[in-house]
Amino acid sequence: MRLLRLDEAAFGPDDTVFKENPTQALLFTAMFVAGALFFLGLWIEDEVGTFLGVLMVGMFGVFAAFTGNIARKAFRPNAWQMAVDGRRALIKFRSFLNTLHPETDPQVLEVGLDEIASVRENELVMLTAGHRGRKATTIERSVDIRVPGADLRPLAERLEVEREWKRTGFSIKAWPVALPEEGVIRVNFSSNVSHVKPPVGEAVRLLAVRSRGEPK
Repeated sequence: MRLLRLDEAAFGPDDTVFKENPTQALLFTAMFVAGALFFLGLWIEDEVGTFLGVLMVGMFGVFAAFTGNIARKAFRPNAWQMAVDGRRALIKFRSFLNTLHPETDPQVLEVGLDEIASVRENELVMLTAGHRGRKATTIERSVDIRVPGADLRPLAERLEVEREWKRTGFSIKAWPVALPEEGVIRVNFSSNVSHVKPPVGEAVRLLAVRSRGEPK
């Protein structure tokens, strides 16, 4: 197990690479742009007042900029989460949305598959307040990788560094990797700002088949 810079984490022909999928962000961006144009048209035609027109165009414009930023970054070469071949897994613990830290920082963990004792898929369903008091559902999916006896202190220190940056502009707080308990690495595959493909089930299958453990 070791930490790598991004330029040291090379993919091979046998790697299955789990990449960020921009589809949802693109769809939301298109929807918000359409909403902004719709209210702009109503405002120009005097179908709505100036206050409401400016408010709605501005609101949809901000939402479009937010989701458009996610979609734009999802097309970058560093928008991947994990790569697995027959001997090791590369886990990128810096979010593709975090562009504030230097690219030369360590941001990838290399784990030998023979170090993995077991893997487990997680699903967390969260209910939050939505429009007009309705509940909005967010589902987060992740995989827990158990590596008993491994020294995770270097990774824990790097994760602390990742959490130190401050929000600027349209930057988003996103941390795809966590250490929920001793000897366990949790890798997020799906959240409100990230959607990785292939899905988490394929990661569980590959890690379990090629390690010394079994899925749980």
